Amino acid sequence: MTQKLRIKRIVFKAGSAPGSPALDADIPNVTILVGPNNSGKSRSLRELEVWAQGQNPELSLIDRVELDLPDTFDDLLAMLQTQKAAPPRGQLDEVNHFWIARPMIRHGEDPLHQRVNIDSLKQWFDNNDIRQIRQILVRTFTLRLDGRTRFDLVEPKETGPLEEYPKNHLWALFANDDGREKVREFTEEAFGKHFVIDPTGMNQFRVRLSGRKPKTKNEEQALDDRARKFHQKAELVSELGDGVRTSVGLVSAVMSLPHRILLIDEPEAFLHPTLARRVGRVLAQSAREREATLVVATHSADFLMGCIQSAPKLRLIRLTYTDQKATARSIDPSEIVNLMNDPLLRSANALRALFHRGVVVTEADADRAFYEEVNHRLLHDDMGIEDSLFMNAQNWQTIPRIANPLRHLGIPAAAVFDFDVLMDNDFKCVWPLLHLKKGAKLTALQSERADVKALMDKKGRLACKKSGLSAFKGAEKAKIENFIESMRKFGIFFVPVGELECWLASLGIPKINDKPKWLASIFTAMGSDPTDPGYLSAGADDVWSFINSIESWVNDPKRQGIPS
Repeated sequence: MTQKLRIKRIVFKAGSAPGSPALDADIPNVTILVGPNNSGKSRSLRELEVWAQGQNPELSLIDRVELDLPDTFDDLLAMLQTQKAAPPRGQLDEVNHFWIARPMIRHGEDPLHQRVNIDSLKQWFDNNDIRQIRQILVRTFTLRLDGRTRFDLVEPKETGPLEEYPKNHLWALFANDDGREKVREFTEEAFGKHFVIDPTGMNQFRVRLSGRKPKTKNEEQALDDRARKFHQKAELVSELGDGVRTSVGLVSAVMSLPHRILLIDEPEAFLHPTLARRVGRVLAQSAREREATLVVATHSADFLMGCIQSAPKLRLIRLTYTDQKATARSIDPSEIVNLMNDPLLRSANALRALFHRGVVVTEADADRAFYEEVNHRLLHDDMGIEDSLFMNAQNWQTIPRIANPLRHLGIPAAAVFDFDVLMDNDFKCVWPLLHLKKGAKLTALQSERADVKALMDKKGRLACKKSGLSAFKGAEKAKIENFIESMRKFGIFFVPVGELECWLASLGIPKINDKPKWLASIFTAMGSDPTDPGYLSAGADDVWSFINSIESWVNDPKRQGIPS
């Protein structure tokens, strides 16, 4: 039976929105942290590592961590003794003491080599002194890997007497037949090549990929002529592409030792989508098999889906950090599966939204391209929606089908509609975006909308579509403006000038029914070279202020329209 050691609960300091109760999350074998850049994912991993080492500093994002420890002292002792090592030179074994070690994996880290006092350990266990247990047990079985280490993992490493405790992960893997075979299974599936560790350099272990499996253990591990010829025909991984090096290095490090708390930052870097998915599947499967805790910070939908394939009951946590306010929200993995199963959402690649601060959903591809270009020019002048994803539906009726599932995940997904949608009989599909329960507030908005529709019906659809708000005057115009402003607070935006083709009228582009043709014309008129005198830079009104109003909602911590 495997001795227990895993994280069973993490309590964050933030909740789903500023002022909401803190996220208290049960932690299964696999936990994935997602969110936009600079949202706290990497920092959370570093805080978990500091905590695992037995330190007690004031943490910024994590409030409390709870462990699942071995049931008995004998189980705890047996677990530590799997890492038993000889004492350092000049020191002797003492009664009721032994030494443990852990190979160096991250470049530049201090090797772990410490003495364990069995009597003290027993006292800490009996007294439930978790901090001392963390310093001895948890620290030994915790591994954190980040971008600074991923290339170094397949570089040659020193060798030494195999009867000694290994000093690095390749040394440990060379002595671990099961671990080496698991890495070999990964490389065979991913690249059609076979992972081997070459000892024939005498003073270094080198990682190679062979065109065939070694016929015997000696063919890989001996130093005779047959072994030398075998390795000479295999490629050095350190001389291969970035994706091969980083994936092989990551998987080999994880398989080298029985780590129980695995903290991995952006494992998908340099990996193409298929390989990212495969790495996710392998890491999640390894965590399940060894009953460990794997916590990963990722920006890859493919890596996430690979993890879900191996661990469908994983924990998914989305972190954000805007204007010095953090949020932490747990997401049901079934909602991610639903995103991938819905053909419309899958074709829109909606899963990408998990890794952005906000999303803007439009009715067609031309709308998406235009608004995205406008935002690009705004960002150049320090305005606009930073770290945003622009997506398009197939028509305005399918905008809620994309935006609403994203809002359920806590993602601020703004919905952009043409002005004449306000008078359409299908408007009922817009109301669910507000996430209001039946009551006075929803009833009042629905009554306002009915008044707006009556005014627009009287004016006629063509006038509304071509002129927008300017088709109205006085109290009528004010009534429609007030309703549009009320909906804006819920992340629902109506084009006040009418429709897409009405923006930037000063450029003189004729309004035509062919959106792609209009788009090509407006882009030509806007210019493509910022140094050209005719280049259209961001302004303060027109479509520029429209996009900035979306930005205000996306970055408003008190925004409405997102379920708690």
